[in-house]
Amino acid sequence: MTPPRLLPAAAVAAVLALAACTGDRPVRVLQADGTEVLVSVANRSASPARTSTAAPAVRETPVPVAPARTQPAPEPVTTPAAAAPAEAASPAPREEQVAALPRPVLDAKAIAAAPDPAGFVGKAPAVVQTAFGDATLRRREPPAEVWQYRTGACVLDLVFYPEGTAGALQVAHVALRPVDAPAIDGKTCAAHVRARTPGRD
Repeated sequence: MTPPRLLPAAAVAAVLALAACTGDRPVRVLQADGTEVLVSVANRSASPARTSTAAPAVRETPVPVAPARTQPAPEPVTTPAAAAPAEAASPAPREEQVAALPRPVLDAKAIAAAPDPAGFVGKAPAVVQTAFGDATLRRREPPAEVWQYRTGACVLDLVFYPEGTAGALQVAHVALRPVDAPAIDGKTCAAHVRARTPGRD
């Protein structure tokens, strides 16, 4: 077996230089004795490794959230209490109040001398004023007017209405009621009114 021929140093340098230009393809080298030798030199230069640069992580910046505004609770609306209806100018007398009035003891003469209230129908206010004096209560209910006399024994009401073309007031209705007895006649009630009412004749 023939040992391989060694190339001179100059030839090897030329082969390496040529290999650098042609890559790893075989190169024909002419030796000094006139023979050609195929020399294949692998291009060992490796391209630098690519370094993968990871994209920097994106930091999420929290968006500040405005605190929810709390609406103040509505102030309670105070509704004023309904005004109590005004008391009537002339409330009906309570039985206990009337019963507390003085009740003088009348004799038969005083009762006989008293006028009958029914006889005052058609009379003017002045006539009633003369017979019974000032009323305990006067109440106007247009067009009428009521005069009320209270005693411990009875309550006497005389109702006036305007009459005639002049519209003068006259007694149109008379009513009486006992306080603590089943019944009372007109003259007895009138006697009690005359006995306790000042200003009469």
